Amino acid sequence: MTCVKFCGITRACDVESINALHRSYPKTPLYVGFVFYAPSKRAISASQALQLKSLLAPEISTVGVFVNEQPAAVASLLNSGVIDYAQLHGSEDEAYIARLCKRTKKPLIQAFCVKQACDIERARTSSAAMVLLDAGKGEGARFNWSLLGDTRADARADAQNDAPANRNNVLQRAYLLAGGLSPENVFLACELCHPFGVDVSSGIETQGSKDPAKMQQFLEEVVRFDTWYAAPTQATPFAQSAPTQATPFAKTAPTAHAAQLAPAAHDAANAAAHAQPAPASAPAQAATNGTSTHSPCSQRRHHD
Repeated sequence: MTCVKFCGITRACDVESINALHRSYPKTPLYVGFVFYAPSKRAISASQALQLKSLLAPEISTVGVFVNEQPAAVASLLNSGVIDYAQLHGSEDEAYIARLCKRTKKPLIQAFCVKQACDIERARTSSAAMVLLDAGKGEGARFNWSLLGDTRADARADAQNDAPANRNNVLQRAYLLAGGLSPENVFLACELCHPFGVDVSSGIETQGSKDPAKMQQFLEEVVRFDTWYAAPTQATPFAQSAPTQATPFAKTAPTAHAAQLAPAAHDAANAAAHAQPAPASAPAQAATNGTSTHSPCSQRRHHD
């Protein structure tokens, strides 16, 4: 299943909306983003984040967003349980990550502003548990998705060779897609880019505040994509063996040929549907997707 991260949450009513969506779509892993960057209009304090988390369904994980914050401050919020994951959205480098990892064992998400192909290469070699690709620092703009390569060709080739899908020609690891996403384009984004998860903030807002209707529409479009993608019309060997729980984030060593990181459940869905064309007219809303719990993200090291 494609993960969904609702970022920039600031109000209790936003949390209640997300809890309601989780009850309707329990199989879709949901994440909530709290911004700890004072210049941001969506910034909140640690005490506010703790209060909001106390209202959140326990199955929903929290991500703290930081911009060049002191490692000690980030580690404190992670180790105290205020947040489950830290997203580094500034100019943090490998030395910064190494310092932070000495203070916490919690997984890190490193964000990259994608302007050209070399930015994809930097993301490919990151030692963070997960990378996020964005056009900027929360401006709601979209980067050139073609820089990722022909993900559809990869999925077709992998399906023919009984190999895991959800790779692309350039990045070769699982990632979160952000920047300019909305209910109107997230299905297309998932179809073209095949991310591990999608991250949205301004695309689900009306006049600067989170809009429950847009949040629901966004999630429904992701569920619609997953439903179409996993359709058994062109079954593959791994379509029948996919686990029911989402696999956690994985951590890989930054080698010249990074290991494939996509979770098994996501891979199975990708392999099953990538060979078939997009439907001419798909239903606007997928059926409720059952009940299941998803395991939290964790750091695991894969070796080539």
